[in-house]
Amino acid sequence: MKAAAKVVFLLGAVLGLTLAVRAEEKKKEEHPYKQAKVGDWIEYKITDVKSGRSFESRFKLTVKEKYENEIVFKRNEHYDGRDMPEGEEHIELNKPYRQDGDGESFQYEITATKDDKVTVGGKEYACKLVEMKITTSGIDTEEITRKVWISKDVPLDGIVKSVTKHGQNTKTRELLGCGRGAGK
Repeated sequence: MKAAAKVVFLLGAVLGLTLAVRAEEKKKEEHPYKQAKVGDWIEYKITDVKSGRSFESRFKLTVKEKYENEIVFKRNEHYDGRDMPEGEEHIELNKPYRQDGDGESFQYEITATKDDKVTVGGKEYACKLVEMKITTSGIDTEEITRKVWISKDVPLDGIVKSVTKHGQNTKTRELLGCGRGAGK
């Protein structure tokens, strides 16, 4: 169950970041998943280094259903060497997305943005690199920094790569693959 909570946390954090980045580019922006189509998918590898130990996982999100005010993702995860049960994520498109992970609310402060290129999986992507500081209103007050490479060539949230540092822990997310669906 912890793996599912991690994916929900990661999805929410990524979505919160996407909203912050797009708000920087445009004053009024619709929900980042509003343009998604049934069949759109993204798959990521996550490398989590904690106290010198490295853990790898991967997850794939596929748009299963889309309605005027809701999107439903099918979630497949592989964590700690084993496949997890398939799950679903429901996100309301008519409300601002709010992430509350483990009782903490996250505030993002964008510290720099620039055009950049990043190569993952042997493919180079033209990206916007966004650097930020993250603060929480929960118990943990250590500084969290994040760098995120976002490309218009990647469906859904557009994230190609992200690196998050929290104390001596580092979490790296890299795109394994993506595709656009033909659905509504």
